[in-house]
Amino acid sequence: MEPNQTEFSQSYLEHENFYIGVGLSISRWSDMETTIVQIFSILMGTQDQKAGIVLYSIMNFNAWLMIIDELIGSDPLFEGFKRNWSKKANRLRRLNETRVRLAHHTMWESGPTDLGLKPSRLDARSKSRSYKSLTIPEIVEFVNLSFEMHKDLVELRKALTLAASKKPSPDRSQPQQGDPHPSDAQ
Repeated sequence: MEPNQTEFSQSYLEHENFYIGVGLSISRWSDMETTIVQIFSILMGTQDQKAGIVLYSIMNFNAWLMIIDELIGSDPLFEGFKRNWSKKANRLRRLNETRVRLAHHTMWESGPTDLGLKPSRLDARSKSRSYKSLTIPEIVEFVNLSFEMHKDLVELRKALTLAASKKPSPDRSQPQQGDPHPSDAQ
């Protein structure tokens, strides 16, 4: 029995909305990552592009969060932001669980009654087997949570920028930690 035009149109629309949601989710995450790179840049006192080279070379997002955590905690100028950052980092870790599913799961493992993203049938890990389909409503929730997270990160970036602007410029005439002593240069 062939599906009628209405059933086909409905199915096509569901799939189209699903693909739009996945694309929007990944784009929202990418935008948020840009702000995280900018935060790293402020903490390192370097240009955004250089910070991007470093972080985008690290393939593990949780490593990004740990590095930023260490940088905030190791600089007296920023240590007052530690608690705020830790809360955000915990939220980011939870969001990243969904982001990984958006990037690595497939809709081809779902059926007509459970349209969503599922792990590959060859992913036999217990964690993967425990997942139900990631559905359109869950994807919409991810987009909304990511949007709120991004707004919070922008506010943190602004506060860190203000704090960094109060940091005195290093006196380069004095040896810095790690710089050779002038008498060693001979």
